Amino acid sequence: MSRDARWQALLELLVERGRLDVEAAAQLAVSAATIRRDFDQLAEQQLLVRTRGGAATDEAEASINRLLCERAERVIVAADSSKLGHRAFARICPAGSVDTLVTDRAADRETVERFEEAGVEVVAV
Repeated sequence: MSRDARWQALLELLVERGRLDVEAAAQLAVSAATIRRDFDQLAEQQLLVRTRGGAATDEAEASINRLLCERAERVIVAADSSKLGHRAFARICPAGSVDTLVTDRAADRETVERFEEAGVEVVAV
């Protein structure tokens, strides 16, 4: 299993369960050391919160961000291309609620087109 596929599977498991530990390694047929590294790298990207022996990507923060988006006159999201097209631990707002997405030029064209079809202005810098 590739790293990207493993990360996607880990994030999906986290969404389902709300919390993971190194036992997730067995489900993905990798070592506990690999899962720990994955947790660390996903935490660096702020996709989850690293805990002792596991992970939990902080529903309270997502709730606050969701509320801010609901009350904002304009929603601008800054995300590099590695964040686009991937599921995170919690939904903050639907793509159609975003006015502008600022991303880098490496963003996948199909992903950019999906945002544009949802009415989002995409700015690649």
